[in-house]
Amino acid sequence: MVDGTANPGTLTGIGSVTAGPGRAADVAVAAGGLTILANGEIVSITTGTGNAGNVSVSAFDASIDGSSTSFQTGILSQANPGSRGNAGSVQVNAGSLSLVNAGQISASTIGLGAGGDVNVQVGGKLSINGAGFLTTTTGIFATTNLTGGKNAGNITVSAGDLTIITNGEIASGTFGSGNAGNVAVHVAGTLSIDGTSATPLTGIASNNARSASAGSAGSLTVTAGSLNIVTNGQVSSGTFGSGNAGSLSVNVAGTLIVDGTRANPDILTGITTDAETGSTGNAGSINVAAGAVTLTNSGAISSTSGGTGSAGTVQVGTGSLAMRNGGVISASTVGSGAGGDVAVTVTGDANLAGSSTSILAISLGASNAGNVSVIADNLSIINKRNDFERCLRVRKGRKRCGQCG
Repeated sequence: MVDGTANPGTLTGIGSVTAGPGRAADVAVAAGGLTILANGEIVSITTGTGNAGNVSVSAFDASIDGSSTSFQTGILSQANPGSRGNAGSVQVNAGSLSLVNAGQISASTIGLGAGGDVNVQVGGKLSINGAGFLTTTTGIFATTNLTGGKNAGNITVSAGDLTIITNGEIASGTFGSGNAGNVAVHVAGTLSIDGTSATPLTGIASNNARSASAGSAGSLTVTAGSLNIVTNGQVSSGTFGSGNAGSLSVNVAGTLIVDGTRANPDILTGITTDAETGSTGNAGSINVAAGAVTLTNSGAISSTSGGTGSAGTVQVGTGSLAMRNGGVISASTVGSGAGGDVAVTVTGDANLAGSSTSILAISLGASNAGNVSVIADNLSIINKRNDFERCLRVRKGRKRCGQCG
């Protein structure tokens, strides 16, 4: 156990530091069970021109709880403010892993050097829950923070099952001129993202996170047996600056459900890439493949440009599609950037029902909207609110219009 709760004004931990041109030592920890509590760290740091060391941790069961923390709590390799060296890599292998209340695994740079790669491998369940600590982020991170700084590292996470709850994150970001890293998350079983009562992001992301940031976001790749995104949960990439947002690839063997029930209307629930208002970079493309897709209660798959950059293309391929009560697949532009194309392919039934449920490309700005293509074996569109019902049936290339039967 690494427990800093009794000494909140000082760091408690296992680590290495370099303040000069030499490289910090690598740090390796192996344990049957590992608990890290407030202000506790397993860490390597550079405050100088030398590089931080690599950090590796192996445990059968591991938990990191940053409650009442004054410092970062977790497993870290970091280039501190004023440094020119690079952060090292972070490798964590565990049978199960829990991150709560600002607990972190991170390889980031707050200096002019590069960030490190983060690799987390969990054979069983990985849980990230930031609900109890809203002012500091909880999760797995790789960031670059300064103008003139180098790139952030990449993040790779694999788990048997993964739950991300209220303000929990797996995220790479750039706040400076370096690029954010790529993020790859592979879940053999169920991936669940629940942003109930969230204030910042809950989910998986790579972002250009500041209007002055010139770096681009990285790409996101998510694979899962099943994927549930609810109530402000997101898989997302965005840009606030001149760098581009990243592309998103989501592949689900079974069912993908996006449900915005009780969501904050100012925070989208779903899979999204955005170029925010005032940005000049482009939004990224989205490619979703799933056995079945359900979008309900304003759950969305969308790419949007609010700046001068273009929206991305949105492609969805699935065996069945159910969209209800404001579910949306869209590419839109509300600034001067071009709109993106939308292509949806359904090998079975596609059912759209309820007010504001839509598949669309839209322009509210000066540029043209993109094209929309929908191919389905059976396509049903029902608007109950307006007492209007229409059904298009497409079988083996022949289209027939009429009343649903």
